[in-house]
Amino acid sequence: MDFDAQTLISTISAAVATRACAYDDGADGFWGNNWSDTPTLYDRTGAVLGTFNINGDESFYGFAWMDNGEGTGLWGYSQKTGTSQNMLYLYDVATGDLLNEFDMLSILTIPVTGDIGGGLFMHPDVVSGTWTLGGIVQNKCLWGVEMGVTDVFPNDVGVSAIAEPVSGVDLTASEPIVIVVKNYGTETQSNIPWEVTWDGGSESGTTGTLAHGDTEEITLSATADLSAYGEYTFEACTDLVGDQVPDNDCKSKVVTNSPPAYCDAST
Repeated sequence: MDFDAQTLISTISAAVATRACAYDDGADGFWGNNWSDTPTLYDRTGAVLGTFNINGDESFYGFAWMDNGEGTGLWGYSQKTGTSQNMLYLYDVATGDLLNEFDMLSILTIPVTGDIGGGLFMHPDVVSGTWTLGGIVQNKCLWGVEMGVTDVFPNDVGVSAIAEPVSGVDLTASEPIVIVVKNYGTETQSNIPWEVTWDGGSESGTTGTLAHGDTEEITLSATADLSAYGEYTFEACTDLVGDQVPDNDCKSKVVTNSPPAYCDAST
């Protein structure tokens, strides 16, 4: 897929029926299975590259490949009968040994007993500097947990959040604007330039001194006139000279001012 153009580029024929699927970049192949079938590694031509045995009762719905400082292996998101049906299992694909297991319902607060796991993924820098193991509880929520550290650069800062304003009912002509700037890099940074723009306004400035991992909450001197009903777009960016990870410099946010809802009441 070309996700920018939203067009299909090509297709491949899977070697086995595939419900759960994960890309193994070391082998340049795909681990796939259907429910409790044998996990199978196949290449882009559909040729089988490897397999390993499982118990046969796991009912996997999603796979994710991990290869970082936390280890190497295949995570599966399981709907296994007799469990919470939200079980994570990590396998050594060379031996088939079960390396780890974890019940996601033990830490998730939105799903309840009876909700079931779905797809799974691993992705770097969803939160800058970390790997995220993420999944979906079907028809309930998306979740992500930290699963290792990505490359950390000396010079890396960015806006981590636009804390205010927030969407609401009957917003005012003087809504406060608050941003949060974070130093993701290992080097201490001072006087980081920042700028915020929104419909009809802008403001810029610099931060104080931020050590690795520190944040600074900045309340702008200007406020935003959001009194008219509708949507307003805010963008906040840092502009550190020599920033080695510019992709995390900016955050954008759409704030909606909604009219009160009318309730037809009777006695």
